[in-house]
Amino acid sequence: LLLFASLTRWTSADNLSLLSGTLKTFQKAACDDQQVSLRCPAGTCISVLIAQYGNSAKDLQALCPDVKGSHSRNNMTCLWPNILQYSLLQTVVEACHKKRQCKFHASPNSFGGDPCPGFRKYIEVAYKCRPYEFRSKVACQDDSLQLSCNPHSRVVVYSASFGRTEYESVRCPQPQGVREETCLATYATETVMQICHGMRQCSLTADAATFGNPCNHLSKTYLKVVYTCVPKTVLREQLDDQVEEDERSEPDYEVDYESVDNALRENHVYSESPKLAVSGGRHNGSGVGGQIAPPATATADQTRGDQQFQETRNRVILGLVFAIACGLVLLVALVAARLWWG
Repeated sequence: LLLFASLTRWTSADNLSLLSGTLKTFQKAACDDQQVSLRCPAGTCISVLIAQYGNSAKDLQALCPDVKGSHSRNNMTCLWPNILQYSLLQTVVEACHKKRQCKFHASPNSFGGDPCPGFRKYIEVAYKCRPYEFRSKVACQDDSLQLSCNPHSRVVVYSASFGRTEYESVRCPQPQGVREETCLATYATETVMQICHGMRQCSLTADAATFGNPCNHLSKTYLKVVYTCVPKTVLREQLDDQVEEDERSEPDYEVDYESVDNALRENHVYSESPKLAVSGGRHNGSGVGGQIAPPATATADQTRGDQQFQETRNRVILGLVFAIACGLVLLVALVAARLWWG
């Protein structure tokens, strides 16, 4: 069981790495006296990659020109303690990670104090807009499976499997008398990504010609694809350059951030589902396989992990204390009852 759980986590991380590599990296830089705002389009959320204070004199001059009468020193260097760089990352992650849009102040006083007073500084943030909900479709052996998205959106594949999984084969049962088995094709995710990832629509056939045959020749294989639709602007340039006939007009999902209420709650972000246009193939056992949220990147989740671990540990300790207290009360009651009746 532990081996299976470890393998599942490794596969999930591997799938996320493949998907993340196809997403565009957005960058934002701001002076230390400015407010920074990050934003992602509908159906995606912010995944923070980097948050740090920059040290390029050229960029500093462009971003933070000297203010008349100030004592700013742009032409000098200042070393930042690692703990403050980490505090900056932690602050940005807490303010923005897994949210659709956010604001925070770039002032070092917000992160535990300014080690270099009088120096002009600027903050650099790199992030991606990552989908946060996925759907699944299944096609039985030799059936077709179609994926399609609305205008200005493209298919994004999280994972794919072809073959059989012993405990997930209800939709495509084995022929009578054929024993159930687990057998999966190698590189099914990569194959589906090559055909569908970044496309407005695509068609797949669940057959050995496309994926090979990893199972017994009597077994009935099936294809399962976990995917979603995202605005094509979040994909890298080579994936979003094709404009179709019904995409001549500008998309309407962009929102003026300043007109939105100051703080978006994370539960509001997660209540919004991407709009998917899905058409099933012949005899496909297709449907929603539940909302599947992939794990966040290690860099982004690292700052939240300590908090979650601490909360979990506290709950465990409280549970143990309560159980011990109940046990002691019960023991005292039993002893008292025995003395009374003795």
